[in-house]
Amino acid sequence: MTKFSACLILSLLAADCAAAAEAAMPESEAESQSEAELESVLVTASRTERGVLDMPGTASVIEAETMERQLARTIKDVVRYEPGVYVQNDPQRFGLSGFNIRGVGGNRIQTLVDGVRIPDAFSIGSFQSARRNMVDVDSLKAVEIVRGPGSALYGSDGIGGVVNFVTKDPRDYLELFGNSHYESLKLLYGSANQGFLQTATLAGEYSGLEGMLLLTHNQAGETENKGSNDSLSRARTEPNPQNARTLNLLSKLLYRFSEDNVLRLTGEALANDVDTQVYSLYGLNYTGRDVYRFLTDDRQNRWRVSLDQSIKHLDLGWLDTLNWKIYGQQSETRQAVDEARNTLLGDNQQVSRLFTYQQSMAGGEIQGVTEFALGPTRHRSVFGGEVFHFRTEALRDGHLADLNTGAVSNVVTPDSFPVRDFPVSDTFRAGLFWQDEMTFWERRVELLPALRFDYFGLRPEVDAIYAKDNKGNRVVDQDATAFSPKFGALFHLNDVFTLHGQYAEGFRAPNFSDANSGFVNFSFGYASIPNPNLKPETSSGGEVGLRAEGRAGYADATFFRNDYQDFIQSETVCDPTAGTSCPPFGLLTYMTINVPDPVRIQGFEFKGELKLSRLWPVLEGFKAVGSYAYAEGWNLHTQAPVNSVNPMRGVLGLGYDAAGGRWGIETILTLAAPKKTQDIDFETAGAVFPTAGYGTVDLLAYCRYTDHVTLNLGLFNIFDKRYIEWETARGLGSDPHAGLGGPVDIRDRFTQPGINVSASLRVEF
Repeated sequence: MTKFSACLILSLLAADCAAAAEAAMPESEAESQSEAELESVLVTASRTERGVLDMPGTASVIEAETMERQLARTIKDVVRYEPGVYVQNDPQRFGLSGFNIRGVGGNRIQTLVDGVRIPDAFSIGSFQSARRNMVDVDSLKAVEIVRGPGSALYGSDGIGGVVNFVTKDPRDYLELFGNSHYESLKLLYGSANQGFLQTATLAGEYSGLEGMLLLTHNQAGETENKGSNDSLSRARTEPNPQNARTLNLLSKLLYRFSEDNVLRLTGEALANDVDTQVYSLYGLNYTGRDVYRFLTDDRQNRWRVSLDQSIKHLDLGWLDTLNWKIYGQQSETRQAVDEARNTLLGDNQQVSRLFTYQQSMAGGEIQGVTEFALGPTRHRSVFGGEVFHFRTEALRDGHLADLNTGAVSNVVTPDSFPVRDFPVSDTFRAGLFWQDEMTFWERRVELLPALRFDYFGLRPEVDAIYAKDNKGNRVVDQDATAFSPKFGALFHLNDVFTLHGQYAEGFRAPNFSDANSGFVNFSFGYASIPNPNLKPETSSGGEVGLRAEGRAGYADATFFRNDYQDFIQSETVCDPTAGTSCPPFGLLTYMTINVPDPVRIQGFEFKGELKLSRLWPVLEGFKAVGSYAYAEGWNLHTQAPVNSVNPMRGVLGLGYDAAGGRWGIETILTLAAPKKTQDIDFETAGAVFPTAGYGTVDLLAYCRYTDHVTLNLGLFNIFDKRYIEWETARGLGSDPHAGLGGPVDIRDRFTQPGINVSASLRVEF
């Protein structure tokens, strides 16, 4: 698709949409548009409903309407224009992983669906990677993002931030037309990966009972890039061929005893299957083997059942609101590899590998809210507790077949399958939390202190498979407790300007693999041993900002600083080649340790929106939006830079919404700074490379042809810019198969799609 033809198509469709919408619009609606706009409500940051602009810290709510108009299909699309939030991607095989917030990512970001934790990510070597991309965007009502330590309300794992995916309820659909039933069909196409999505939704209510079913099916290929080398070799820069299929089901049944008393049953199931022909691993590899087939089948599924109740206005004196929830969740990652290769000795081999990773979880929580006055102050206190258990296990299996002789072996160097990289582990967690929202001086001052106590217990089980490769390796139990305080404050200078700030602490307890990752390989001369003295990671952070809100829009500017200690990572703790004795095995020894060097990440963020008609009435319907994120991080002892910190990124958008919201169009400019050589710690980064700065322009348009038919259009990277995102490029460092060694430059493999178009059509009844 050429740039001219794509722009022409989008312009013609937008013009046709505008004409149709104007013709269908009632006269009264065309003449005026309501000034009242509801502010996004956030629950995750405080466990009570507060406006996003009423938070002492920085938080965001990305609502379903925004995701729809931006044609978001993945978690990466959702945060495309969000300051300081990124999603890492492996463009060769595994795809999207989890979030990075202000330079901290992976399992250090607490990720939830309706308040239930998504399983931890886990990877071993370069052939297995269980990731946290386990939600379907079409099922979401909102995505709530809290920046900075979140342990005061959510316990372990939120030292970098919290992301909560909030799924849709029946009433979200029933209120659209005010009917007792609702049906819709959505179709979406994206040229970047030839993806075609279909979503069907049914909702209804009868005598206080509400129900809904939402079913999404998506079929897509590989995501295009700007690579031009299509060889079947390690020099390949074009994407590997992929076939991806996703099926997601969300069902809910609610009973309203009254408007203040709602009982909800939720069922959720997601299945994802991706087949990849990994052409980029063909040819002679670093082990001296010539690979001529490398096929993968990567499957991921997650299901959840939960029952919760919300009771408001209890009027019991000490308790005004009561919420409780119980849930069960099961997830599994299954990744199969079929590899065929020739060796230097003339052997023709077929290698089959199978990696499975499972986590089952059950738990519950209870939360109360009480409101009262004490002297000149008013208080809204939230308090409660949660307890849950999850069981985690992983297994690697496989075999090697000699195609010349027919001999089959379970030894695929360096492994003798089956192998467990950590023992089957049971984890118990429990926490008690409290937060008080107090206001005084006629609500000019608001203070929000919070405190949480957590207990963490890890109990490994050694079976025959784990013991086989870990003779002499003693697994360890883990027990830890932690107090996590937080204090936030808002000072409303007047009806427009507010000073806000907070201090918060967080922690992340060692998980199943941190504590007991073990393996002894005498043939290759190395061992990994558990660490009985492993401590939780900790963080402490503060931020201060100035916020403005009025009829013309809003703006929020924030400075932040976060310090992190005792990061958990695997290190070489003993090397016999240096003349050192290495008990208990006398081998090169690795151990997961707490890195003694503290890390500091600090920066500045801005986000705002301006209704231009407030400055120039002739610009009625026009708006400008903008965001900016800058961060820097370094090791406080060595002064080495922190590689997980992304370069500066700014977003500027100019949009128009017609009267009544019948149609609109928006142009968005994204600018990113380079990741320079001096900003990379190459000792820990592996085979990464600096990335250049870039700028891209996107064009979005929407139209409600009628109340029942909506069209969304998007033209992305309209100037066909070649660029590489640092968050994608830095993932190269952990993959030895994607190294930069040799005469061929493979950087283009990590480029983003060129000009591409997306379109969706929703028909509602």
